[in-house]
Amino acid sequence: MLTDIIDDPVFRSFIFECTFLFGYTSFACYLFGIAFTLSESSRLIYSNWVKSHVVVNILCVATIALPFITNLSCAIAAGIYAVHGDNDMASKLTKAQYGFWTFYCGFLGTLLLFAGIRLMRLLDKHLEVQSDIVNIKKLRTGALKIKIIVVIGSSCMLMFALLIGLYCEYRATIMANIITNMLLAGFWLLAGPNVTFVVIAAVLMNPEFASQLGSLSFGSSSNSRISQERRNDNTADHKDKMESFEMELSSKFKSNQNHFLKNSTQTEQDTRFSFSISKRPEDSMNNLLLAETDSNSISNDDDGCRLSRVEQEQQKYNATTGRVRTPPSPSRTHPNSFS
Repeated sequence: MLTDIIDDPVFRSFIFECTFLFGYTSFACYLFGIAFTLSESSRLIYSNWVKSHVVVNILCVATIALPFITNLSCAIAAGIYAVHGDNDMASKLTKAQYGFWTFYCGFLGTLLLFAGIRLMRLLDKHLEVQSDIVNIKKLRTGALKIKIIVVIGSSCMLMFALLIGLYCEYRATIMANIITNMLLAGFWLLAGPNVTFVVIAAVLMNPEFASQLGSLSFGSSSNSRISQERRNDNTADHKDKMESFEMELSSKFKSNQNHFLKNSTQTEQDTRFSFSISKRPEDSMNNLLLAETDSNSISNDDDGCRLSRVEQEQQKYNATTGRVRTPPSPSRTHPNSFS
């Protein structure tokens, strides 16, 4: 096209259109790849991200396929009419072609921005839940890559939509003004390489470099402020919960300690009171010894009484037997006994 070797308007229109189609399709495929990857990895996040899977698939396929049908048809038809000398019809088809590109770029940029913001919110919530896992840096790096690509891709598509819309309405005026035409052409030519460089840098980003860019916010200032306030609120709530939990634990520990001290004091007092009532062990031992002595004395008295009675009975018995065994005196013998 630069050397003008093939002087054919149909071929030139077709080749010029294909180059822009490839750049557009790359962002559309990236959006479709995010949706497909989420559907295969986490069904919960994918269900929260989109409400209808069929609608998302139809939108992705239509976004990729329709530009090849409508824009290539307009480009080839405009070239054919230009070859045949019908410049008015060729100009109308070229204007329609710019109109299609304005719609497609604006639609893809808006869809990519909307889906990217929603996806980044879900990823932030997921990272907050999974903050205790080992490879959290890799997950944060992946989330940052998605954020960069979504922001640069949506910005590029929206800027292309604005420029193509200006060409669609004011093409003749822009072409007549050399300075304006050169500025727009330079931006058009440099936008693609710059966006490609940023996307490649985001893909090759490592966790160490991503940690330095983690504090940057690529959304609006209100969203970043709201997200920062939410993080601060969550941190404050977490601190309040931890403080309340620690206070509750300390209060429970103090109450248990007081209860233990109270019980121990009460037990000691009860023991002392019982000791004071029941006397000391020495007193009880003395009481036992005294009781044993009294019982021994009583038993000795009883034994003495019994012994004296036995002795009296023995004396009576001895006296009686002594009388029986004693022989009668001669004076008391009968006189006829000697005869």
